[in-house]
Amino acid sequence: MNPAELSSLLTETTASITEILVEAEHHFSENPDDFVAKDYGVLWRVTNCYSLLFKNSGCEKRDDLEKLWASYFSESSIRDAVEELLLVEGKWDEFLLTVDEFMEKKMCSENEHTVNEKQIASLSLTRIDDNTMSTVKQITNNNKYSLFVFLRHFA
Repeated sequence: MNPAELSSLLTETTASITEILVEAEHHFSENPDDFVAKDYGVLWRVTNCYSLLFKNSGCEKRDDLEKLWASYFSESSIRDAVEELLLVEGKWDEFLLTVDEFMEKKMCSENEHTVNEKQIASLSLTRIDDNTMSTVKQITNNNKYSLFVFLRHFA
């Protein structure tokens, strides 16, 4: 691979990642809850960008790619392309940190909500063996001192 080809490949990768990042930032800024719930998968497309970069450059891992561009670093086009890629990777990391912080704050705020006795009593439960529905109030015969342990599975 010659310097012009590598420069072009790095520039194309940077442009693709930038496009995905701009789209993700836009969706996140419009509705962070919706982005986290539905659109988070758009971030996976960056993996394809790197996959193509490695395939087209003949590299198997990041170290190989860095050695390749280091071998042409005397070329200004390579230096510029590498700098742009590193800048977009930094922006990408910042965006992911923003999303992580949002998710952490959301989880903490959801865990701070208190639930009153009436809300608990009106919770609907489904029996596993026959799929019949009952409320907590029906199961406990309105005895507020009954103890229940609810197990929750997070996928």
